[in-house]
Amino acid sequence: MMRQLAGVVSFLTVIPAGGGTIEGTARAIHLFPLVGLIVGAVAGAIGWGASLYTDPLIVGVLVAGGLAVVTGMHHLDGLADFADGLMAGGSPKRRIAAMRDKSVGAGGVSSVVICVALVVAAASQRSGVELLLAVVLAEVAAKYSMVVAAYLGRPAAEGTGSVFCGAADKRRLGAATALWLAPVLALGAFPAVLAVAAAAGAAAMVVGVSSRAFGGITGDVLGAVNEIGRAAALVVAVSI
Repeated sequence: MMRQLAGVVSFLTVIPAGGGTIEGTARAIHLFPLVGLIVGAVAGAIGWGASLYTDPLIVGVLVAGGLAVVTGMHHLDGLADFADGLMAGGSPKRRIAAMRDKSVGAGGVSSVVICVALVVAAASQRSGVELLLAVVLAEVAAKYSMVVAAYLGRPAAEGTGSVFCGAADKRRLGAATALWLAPVLALGAFPAVLAVAAAAGAAAMVVGVSSRAFGGITGDVLGAVNEIGRAAALVVAVSI
C-alpha cells in the first residue's frame, strides 16, 4: 500500500515520493483522499500560521497559493482547458481539440479566476485550527470527487481519463468512501459529510456537462473536477 500511496502522491503533487506508471496510479485511485489529507494539511498549516499574524484576505491568498504550488497547478490547468473546450462549441471532436490546445482562452482564464477567488474568499472566513480543518476537509473532498467522476464518467478519448475511468470500479469507489467517511463519523463530525457531498455533487454535474459536450470525460475534466469540488466543499465547510 505504501508504494501505491507514494505513486499517487507523486502523480497528484510535486512531492518527490517516487514515480509510478499511470496504470499503477489508476489502480490506486481509492487512495486519492489520503493525498488530499496530505495536501490539505500542508496548505491548511500555512493558513493556520498566517492567520495568527496577518489579514484574513491575505491568509486566503496564501492558502490558495499553497494548494496551487503543492499540486503543481496541474488541476488548474485542467480546469482552464475544460472551460476552453466548453466555450469552443461545435461537435465533441472540435471541443476536445480546443481543450487540448496549448493556448488559454477567455473561458479558461475566467474559470480559474472565479474558482480561485471562491477558495480565497472561503478561506478568509476562518482562522487558526478551524481554517486548518476546513482546508483539510475540502482537499479530501476534492480528491474524492475525482474518484466519483472517474466512476460515473466514460472516457471521451484515449488518454489519462480513459485509464482512470477503467480503474474506478465499485470496489475502489467504496474503499475511497470509507477512507473519509469512517473517521468523519467516528469523530462525530457529521456536518462534514455535507461538504464532501457538495464536492461529489459538483463532480456529478461536471460529468454530466462533459458527457454532453465531449461525449465523456478526459484527464483535463478530472482536473477541473478537483478544482470545482474543492471550492464547493470549502464554501460549504466554512458556512456550516
